[in-house]
Amino acid sequence: MTIRFDRIRSEDALAISEVYARVFEGPPWFEIMKCVSCHEPYGRGDDLDRFRDGIPCRRCCEPLKLVTYWRGGDSLAVIEEAVRMGGFIGFLGRADDSIIAFSWGFRLPATDTHAVMFSKVFDSFGQLGYDPKRIFCLSEIGVLPEQQEKGIGTSLLETTLRTVSSHGFTHMTYRTIHEGLIHISKKLAGESEFVAIFKDPDPVKSDRQWYIFPVQGK
Repeated sequence: MTIRFDRIRSEDALAISEVYARVFEGPPWFEIMKCVSCHEPYGRGDDLDRFRDGIPCRRCCEPLKLVTYWRGGDSLAVIEEAVRMGGFIGFLGRADDSIIAFSWGFRLPATDTHAVMFSKVFDSFGQLGYDPKRIFCLSEIGVLPEQQEKGIGTSLLETTLRTVSSHGFTHMTYRTIHEGLIHISKKLAGESEFVAIFKDPDPVKSDRQWYIFPVQGK
């Protein structure tokens, strides 16, 4: 299978949205349904058999009202927002005419987006000695579950790093719970250069760690 990486254009948003939902419905996120009150995800293991409307949510304890996590326009909103951000850089991985992977991000913003409380973390980068204006935030990267473990994610991150470096960014940051992405990043950046900096302040996503590493010369 031959994979090519194309730059994302604004007109690609609708086509990406289905792939985006499929990626995040799989491991390690299992974001299939969510509590409408606190956005706790449901979909791991037997969640959807055990939890239904009216049962107390395991996070906020309010009576559950489950809604789809990313389908129904939410994934499209995330993508459309991203392509409007300053310093946007994004790639699609295509096999023939099918999108099987994606990666995108933008210059670290000081204001919140659809999914991230950047206003709560922006100043922390400067306090740690980094120049926020030269940090590229990798907002999303994903490969369809059936196409994983084939080196596609590594190639996609390598392509992104080369482009980010050529646009004057010195560091890449992201938050994740994905051990596979962490492993790839350590391999590309070097174990000593890959730094865990802080936990995310969003109470709904407090399990997610922020990382940073240099991109120059990649």
